[in-house]
Amino acid sequence: ASGSFSQGYWAAGYNGSSYVTTVDKCIYATDTTFRFPSANLVTARNIAAMAGTQSLGLIGGGYSGSAYLSSFEKITYSTDTIGSSSAQLTVARGSLTATGNSTAGYYGGGGTSGPTFYSRMDKLTYSGETVSYVQI
Repeated sequence: ASGSFSQGYWAAGYNGSSYVTTVDKCIYATDTTFRFPSANLVTARNIAAMAGTQSLGLIGGGYSGSAYLSSFEKITYSTDTIGSSSAQLTVARGSLTATGNSTAGYYGGGGTSGPTFYSRMDKLTYSGETVSYVQI
């Protein structure tokens, strides 16, 4: 999940039978939550992570049902639109977590099937949508 001062967004998931592309929004002032039928992710994914600024959120990683992902998708809050991003995690993985500030998001941990877990942190610089490995 990610958001601005006035609204929050969360995306992706698993509905019990398939991985989903849905994006939901909550307007804080009215406690109104709804799904955007026109603002779906391009790639269905679960166990992904999102960080962002006051104007956009970037959801990265996750599992598509057939592969772990390194790709990112971008949610622009002012227009409620989804766009692709050229950014890629340094290792495809799911079950990661994210946090950030106004200039960068940090996507950490996670793993893949079996006993493969990562103790690593990737830094996504928002302005150029570039990712670099951060030594832990």
